[in-house]
Amino acid sequence: MEQLFQWLQNSPLGAAVRMQGDLFPILETIHVISITATVGCIVIMDLRLVGLVWTKRSVGRVIGDALPVVWIGFVIALISGFALFASHAVNYWRDSWFVWKFVFMAMAFVNQLVFHIITGKDLHSWKASFQLPVSAKVAGAVSLALWIAIVACGRMIGFTMDV
Repeated sequence: MEQLFQWLQNSPLGAAVRMQGDLFPILETIHVISITATVGCIVIMDLRLVGLVWTKRSVGRVIGDALPVVWIGFVIALISGFALFASHAVNYWRDSWFVWKFVFMAMAFVNQLVFHIITGKDLHSWKASFQLPVSAKVAGAVSLALWIAIVACGRMIGFTMDV
């Protein structure tokens, strides 16, 4: 695995991000803004699931309104994050905060997959007055906790990784 990361780090992309003066901070800014949009919308959806905000709006409507921003932000974060990763791939891979960030992201993905397949499969038919199942509230609370952990781990990477 480390050979793959060494190859990526030595690739033209990795070298460009590492060596072109302003490219890394520009990509980092794009990454932070896209994550802010993504996580901000996820927090809104999670707080609605938990029942703390926009209780007069249906869950389906809140999720339907927020999801396009989540996906656009996620794709931009994925692309910018990959470019940032390429710049020091070996060091990122060795950083425990980086690894935990992706463990928590995998857990968040599984949480949402389970929610959408089991609990929320018909969420677009839920009216604003619909009493949300406990499992929906749990999914929202778990998602909220995981995304806080993801952001915290991501933030720690900048302070702890050796480059």
